[in-house]
Amino acid sequence: FLTWYFLVSPLITRWIKSRLKIHEKNNQVQMNAVLSLLPATDYLFKKSWKLSATKKGIKRMRLFWKIILMNTLKDVNVREGSGNLDL
Repeated sequence: FLTWYFLVSPLITRWIKSRLKIHEKNNQVQMNAVLSLLPATDYLFKKSWKLSATKKGIKRMRLFWKIILMNTLKDVNVREGSGNLDL
């Protein structure tokens, strides 16, 4: 988790921003949509990691990815209007 928080996440964010800057003039609307998702994704990972703290080792990783998957699917369902779910 610390590796993600201190190393991988900033590197991925920097890489995405640099790639988007190259195509900035052509895809301004799409760029804004992607950049607006980054804080939500960061929050989702941090919150999911905290929620998975009830388990240890591989079981924690499995629970972590299940939480991520369920929250991602729940968010898609809410956006499509098929449900009214609270985070």
